[in-house]
Amino acid sequence: MSRTRRSFTPEFKVEAARRVIDGGRSVTEVARELNVHENLLRKWVVAERVRAGAALDARELPPDGDRSAVEHAELVRLRAELAEKDRDIAFLKKSIGVLCGTATPVSRFELIAAECADHDISKLTELLGVSRSGFYAWAARQCRVELSAHQQWRRDLEVKILSHWKASRRTYGSPRITADLHAEGVTVSENTVAKVMAEMGVEGISPRTFKVKTTVVDPTASFPPDRVGRVFDPMPLTL
Repeated sequence: MSRTRRSFTPEFKVEAARRVIDGGRSVTEVARELNVHENLLRKWVVAERVRAGAALDARELPPDGDRSAVEHAELVRLRAELAEKDRDIAFLKKSIGVLCGTATPVSRFELIAAECADHDISKLTELLGVSRSGFYAWAARQCRVELSAHQQWRRDLEVKILSHWKASRRTYGSPRITADLHAEGVTVSENTVAKVMAEMGVEGISPRTFKVKTTVVDPTASFPPDRVGRVFDPMPLTL
């Protein structure tokens, strides 16, 4: 089933754009209120600002033939700077509750995160008196996944096992490491230590057991001939 494409009248587009320009409101807020896409509303805002600027040129400035390229470039720059100041003022009006009183850095970071879609982060951090690196560090901490109590215990156990294994010059196995952990007051079984070590890919060195090997004469074996006639009979003892 095909979707019906919505159409908007020129009056509706101008009214929506003026809510952003004159009301000092964000594009996201107005787009949500009017149920239109943000990118579409941004195009209307740009078109309305261009139209308003052209009307201002027609009223207050001489014809294009009497205006130099330098003057036109300066006019464009000043208008862009004025629009940026208007956005800063609108943002400061929203953040007056944060700026007044003893606002914590966290509350300022939360405000920046809420407004960064419509404003430059560098400008927001400058207006609120916080560092940009501090905001990015705070945002990274918010995205970090919190570990459960068991996951944190497992992470700590891995660190301790690896520390004891390296301290033994990588020779200790699960029995010796378990004994060291018990000496530190860590309650853990040898099977758990062995399982964690296997998952981490570490293992100890087991001592080799000594086995006595005796030589058994093979009666079927061939021996070289005795060319000197040695006698192996025991001689009688003389006292």
